Order: sequence, then C-alpha cells, then structure tokens
Amino acid sequence: MGYLVTSKANCFLCSHVAKLAQDREISQHTSQVLLDLLNSMGGVIGGCERLLSTPMPLSYTRHTTRTMMVFLMTLPFALWPLMGWATVPCIFLITFILIGIEETGVEIEEPFCILPLHALCEAAERDVSTYVECQAAAEA
Repeated sequence: MGYLVTSKANCFLCSHVAKLAQDREISQHTSQVLLDLLNSMGGVIGGCERLLSTPMPLSYTRHTTRTMMVFLMTLPFALWPLMGWATVPCIFLITFILIGIEETGVEIEEPFCILPLHALCEAAERDVSTYVECQAAAEA
C-alpha cells in the first residue's frame, strides 16, 4: 500500500513538472532534470520500502543472541587455565565488543527507526525549493 502512495505522489510530481514546463515557468532542461531526479527518487523509495517490508525472522535474532550468550558464558572456563586472573578483564572486553556488535545488528535490521528521516526530508525540500527558485530567477 505504501508503494501505491509513492507511485501516486511520484505521478503527481511528474505531472506538475510537466505542467510547469508546458506553461514555460521552468525551462525544458530543468524539466528534464527534475523528471530524471523524480525517476531516481522513485527507485530509491521503492528500494527502501522493500527493505522495510522484508522482515528479519524473530527466531534468527533470538537464536544468534542465545548462541552468543552461551559462548560468552563458557569462554571463561576455556580461558582460565591459560590466563588466570587476566581472564576477568579479557572476558569483560570481549563481552562488551560482542554485545555491542549484536546490538548494532539489531538496529540495522530496522534502519528507519534510527534515521532522522524528518530532518532529512525537510533539508531535501529546502534544497529543492532553493534550486527551483534559483532556476526561476535565472530564467527571468
């Protein structure tokens, strides 16, 4: 359903750009550049929607977490004969690193929850508006 909204929005924007070109409010070159950018944006948005709609199985996340915890709980028994009391800081460091990597992996599974998308969209809107205003001023 989100893809239909994207297609409708993209179609609306393309028709609006075509109308602006037809009314000679923007040049043919600017119109072509905007249409190419809209086409590229549609492809990128479609890719993002496929990423978002492809779920990571919960059993995979649980399995990797449990396997890592079993490994980390048994690692001190394997390292103690070799390292003695140096095992404690070593295990702390290894645990910190591996849990950090695992948490990063969980966040990467849902990339749109951690990205500042609203701010990025506002910046893109501001840049496009500035570009259109500059083009209109150059043509006037």
